[in-house]
Amino acid sequence: MKQHRLVSLRLPLDLIDQLGREARALGLSPAEMARQALRQGLTSDTADDEEASAMLPEMRAVQEALDRASDWFELQQRLRNAGFVLRAGACGAIGLHDWPANRFLIPLDEVGTSPAELVLRYRAPFPGRAAAPELSVPPAQRMLGMKRPATPVSTALRAYLTKAARDAA
Repeated sequence: MKQHRLVSLRLPLDLIDQLGREARALGLSPAEMARQALRQGLTSDTADDEEASAMLPEMRAVQEALDRASDWFELQQRLRNAGFVLRAGACGAIGLHDWPANRFLIPLDEVGTSPAELVLRYRAPFPGRAAAPELSVPPAQRMLGMKRPATPVSTALRAYLTKAARDAA
């Protein structure tokens, strides 16, 4: 499967409107329409065109959901309508799973977009994930307005902070 990268282009408004009209007429997303137009304009090989047209309908639905969704919730709704769902894995990885069986299929990176790109686009971390878990401050320190201590914490103080965090939760 080909990898994808998010690219921004500055286009005239009339070209964007034309791209949208053509995409709607063909039942495609504007992003898919732009990809096809670029492929046709840049390649003389018919092999690339055949490969693009032979894309599995399921992957087209996933790509369309990624292109059209405006936030994580809408993305999950669109994916579920197509029979897929995103799930968080270890070390910040997000994978595409089938729905409703919830079986892992492929990492999101291999679908053509990275979790980091979606976090930037949606301006929020994947639901259920902290924006930067390695930088988070324990709840007891957050509540007390304390910063991380520069020196090691005694066992008694650590036990007190742990109990305070549990009581706060």
